[in-house]
Amino acid sequence: VCDYFEGFCPDDPNYYMTAADVWYETGLTDSLYLVCYNETFTPINMMGFKLGSAVQNKVFLNQDGDTVAFITADMTTTNSSAHNAGNIMFQIHNNGNPEVQLYNYMWSYRFNIKKSGRIDMWAGIPIPEQYPLPDVGIKFIQGNNRMLVGSPGTADSLVCVGSFVSKNSWKDKNDKEHDNDWIIGSYSTFSSKGPSRDGRMLPHISAPGQTIFSVKSKDAQEESEVTLANGYWGMNGTSMATPHVTGAIALMLQVNPKLGYSDIIKVLKTSAKTDNYTGTQPNNTYGYGKLNVQAAINYLLTGSDVKYVEINNSKVYPIPAKDRILIDIPELTENSTIKLFDNDGREISKSYKYNYIISGENSKVELDLNNLKSGVYNGYIQNEDKQYKFRFVVRE
Repeated sequence: VCDYFEGFCPDDPNYYMTAADVWYETGLTDSLYLVCYNETFTPINMMGFKLGSAVQNKVFLNQDGDTVAFITADMTTTNSSAHNAGNIMFQIHNNGNPEVQLYNYMWSYRFNIKKSGRIDMWAGIPIPEQYPLPDVGIKFIQGNNRMLVGSPGTADSLVCVGSFVSKNSWKDKNDKEHDNDWIIGSYSTFSSKGPSRDGRMLPHISAPGQTIFSVKSKDAQEESEVTLANGYWGMNGTSMATPHVTGAIALMLQVNPKLGYSDIIKVLKTSAKTDNYTGTQPNNTYGYGKLNVQAAINYLLTGSDVKYVEINNSKVYPIPAKDRILIDIPELTENSTIKLFDNDGREISKSYKYNYIISGENSKVELDLNNLKSGVYNGYIQNEDKQYKFRFVVRE
């Protein structure tokens, strides 16, 4: 257990701490004891707490009167309207005193239970599952690796993102090869699994997060083993996976700026990629699967629930198209220029017919698609000093 305290508070090398975040059904308990055991699992002391109270840096003594730890606890949240539950926060720390050796002890909680119900606790440094629990005549409840997603990932109406391995080898700026035994496509061991405490599936989607190379700030601390010759820097984390999904959603909103939260979740769900690693979907490791940006955009362009695409105030319909499309433009002149490009960005040099339909303040371009093959197309109409972009799909 000692090793788990190493570097838990890296900003202060003399400060050691473990913590617990406890949630319980309202009315289930009204008090508890914090119990400390020595290395032979003999209880050396306990400290009682009543709900509704709070303490800061309270000294925890052993039976000889020596300081074992300092306790900071907040038990004032006895009923959270958002969760219909009470909350208890505990910090067991040495208050910056290196002579207080926290890692010589094991800590547990005894709740005074008033009715049947459920208690969940997230420990800052839990005893590993493979670690044998002591047999001292007391029933200890072993933890598990479920419901690990934390705030803000558990909030309502957001997209929670998990990480999977996308790169496991590289050559650093010193021409040294780095090869890791991470399996490409497998979930990252640091990526938290769901569900949420109220039973919602989390994460919603997974994306590349291990290892991602990008530009490095000039002020970042140099780490040569993850710095490439071109100056790019490698990092791991769900913080690397989340920007992939953020960018994908930005592209989705370019296609349809009116997408709401439920729409975005639906598109991510429908377009997600599954493989041998994701298993049966959905699940609390990969969510609905792996992010597939192109499939998400294609769904928006061709999905049965989407009748048109709107970008930069220009509306294109019908989607998908076969023989022709109509492009609504706020204002149009007959000498406007129209350019079309395929999905790879190549300009289409073929001639295509179009007509201007101008009625009052409303303008339309009717574009003949008979010379275009099936696929996704981008284009713009240059109207004097204004440019209106549009996107559509042709299905033969």
